[in-house]
Amino acid sequence: MQNLISNLPTNKINAIYSKFDIDISGLVATNRVKSLVITPGMILSYSENIKNKLAGAFNLTKDQYKLFIENFDAVISDLSNNEVITCEILKKSLTRAFTGIEKTPKDILIDFIKGDFSIAKAKEFYLYDGITQSLKDSYNINISEIEDNSNLFEKILVTLFLSEQGNNFDAEFSDDLINISIEELRKIFNFIRENSTYFDKEIQGINKKFINKAINRISYIIPALFEKFIADNIQDYNHAMIDRTQLWTNSMCNIAEFITKINLLDKLLKQYVSYSFHTNTIGIIIKEYKEKLWEIDNLYREISGLCEELSYNYEFYIKIESSKVIEKIDNMYFNVISNINSKYISCYNDILADKSGVQRQDEVLKNIKFSKNTVFIFADGLRYELAKELKNSTNSAEVIDHDVFSLIPTETEICMNGYFITDEKLRINSKNVFELIKGDKTINQIIKWRAEKLSKILKCQVISFEEFKSTYDYSGCVFCFYNDIDNTIHSYNSAQKISAAICELKTMINYCIDRKFDVMLLSDHGFIDVETKIEVQDSELDTEKKKGRYLVLPSNEKVDTMFYKSDLKVADFVELKNKKICFINSINSLRRTTRFTHGGVSLQENIITALLFKPGSNSGLLTNEGHISNLKAFNELRAEINNAEGFECNVYTGGQKIFMTMIDTDDYKLRVPIRNYGKDQEFLISIKHGSIIEKCTIKKSSNTVVDKELDIF
Repeated sequence: MQNLISNLPTNKINAIYSKFDIDISGLVATNRVKSLVITPGMILSYSENIKNKLAGAFNLTKDQYKLFIENFDAVISDLSNNEVITCEILKKSLTRAFTGIEKTPKDILIDFIKGDFSIAKAKEFYLYDGITQSLKDSYNINISEIEDNSNLFEKILVTLFLSEQGNNFDAEFSDDLINISIEELRKIFNFIRENSTYFDKEIQGINKKFINKAINRISYIIPALFEKFIADNIQDYNHAMIDRTQLWTNSMCNIAEFITKINLLDKLLKQYVSYSFHTNTIGIIIKEYKEKLWEIDNLYREISGLCEELSYNYEFYIKIESSKVIEKIDNMYFNVISNINSKYISCYNDILADKSGVQRQDEVLKNIKFSKNTVFIFADGLRYELAKELKNSTNSAEVIDHDVFSLIPTETEICMNGYFITDEKLRINSKNVFELIKGDKTINQIIKWRAEKLSKILKCQVISFEEFKSTYDYSGCVFCFYNDIDNTIHSYNSAQKISAAICELKTMINYCIDRKFDVMLLSDHGFIDVETKIEVQDSELDTEKKKGRYLVLPSNEKVDTMFYKSDLKVADFVELKNKKICFINSINSLRRTTRFTHGGVSLQENIITALLFKPGSNSGLLTNEGHISNLKAFNELRAEINNAEGFECNVYTGGQKIFMTMIDTDDYKLRVPIRNYGKDQEFLISIKHGSIIEKCTIKKSSNTVVDKELDIF
């Protein structure tokens, strides 16, 4: 501005200039100063970055001019991105300055719906037409009919809801109506649904408005009414019909997922209520659990996690509790699992008589051949159904699933150390605590001992995972003891936290795979959900004799055979001497001190994880020329899956599984709601049957086939 005025033709050496409303008319009238109008064109012509791009006259209103001066640097910077600058382009830049120079049309529409900028002010600056045109170009939404955007979010939802419900609601909401076409209402509502995370406060507000209302048919417009309808009809969950494409809040999605999963679990539990193993051999039983029964535990855990999430939705959760639906599912689950496990434990010795095709836990490191670059992850408490989620969701080209059963009792001291013991023993001391000994000396530095023994068994160098991460060009074996799952099941009783630990394991595996290392994922034992059964005998036992779901007793002390089995063979390296270990009959459990427990004999504890993840060229993967075709991703992820009956289909995004089903038809149409995900969010579709795996990735509004030579997901 100073340069501009100093270069003007004048014989005066002083000038007054200001963006404020200073009245200098008196000075002009007395000829003490001369008035000079500084036009936008004059200012622009002195701006080095843009002066050669100007075209035509630049006429602004007084308010527009003020806006220009107040946002001068931002407007000049914005204009410099244009090849030619006209008055129309300047006004568009002023519009961006009014709404926020960095804001996109999406940001502007969100602010408009929230009422965060004034329509009247925009019209005062003569910029409203530019804003409406920008939104129409970007979203085909016409806001020009809207005269007042205060409480617009509520007005849109209430007007649309009342148009759907007809005369079922009285006039109390008449002040919340907005007079625009239903077509435009639906367009704005669809935008709200696709960007629901930006409207948390507004969603809470409208939910409070309808919290005490009820409807007699399902609606997806007001979240609170959808949730109330489902809660009121929860006992009839088998007949719940939910259109997942219309769900638009996290709470609605969680409730729909809850209904879907309890339906699936209900059907599975009814299917397996009288289940019997085909053959009483450990190999067949492991196969049956891995192919069928694991899903019961998986669904029950996922439902438990959803219940934890839904417990923060007080109005919904209190009705679920009073309906006794969770209690019903719990009773069905424990009945089926207990019946299956009671058959398992009653024939345990006979089942282990034939171990063909399977390996005992302490044979794994000695019998399996590993590459020189292998990361061994020993995950404490990693139940097989948890690890199964990782089989198709990592970057590995191949996953080898070894059939392994654990030693008993399923305690870390026995099962984890069992991988490494050669000439050591586990001795039970006077307090019934297991001590690792060699000769007559107690080994106290257990982690160091395990690392040294792993190196001896593999006959190669091993380093810790932390050292591996800080060593760029390392070649050799790596060990990692991962304890988060076991810590979680004992400390938090939280299914959600268990799932979070699985996500971390996936990150670790992918890191190793990306460095072209094999990953051997092993667990020491699984865990089981328990309920209280034994009361009388349990209260008579000394505390030191209780070890989770088994007892350590003097060999001559009697135990109630209805509740306990004392004839099961424990790990070879356990020195019992004058004591015996009595395992609880799996239709009962000791006094419940935690929701998840281990130490006993059950499928969940004894069938353990032994997965070998291998990097490579992904030569075993099929391409989109196989079963998966016609991928689309907008508000719904769609695909056609042909000739894949019997395949397992999973959909993942951001490391989490969002959908799973068994394909039961040759012409399966995949439909997964993805409305709540942003543009360019990537999804992985994976189908698997035996050794056949096909994967395909798709971004919202675009898709990519997984290359045979490079799994890009």
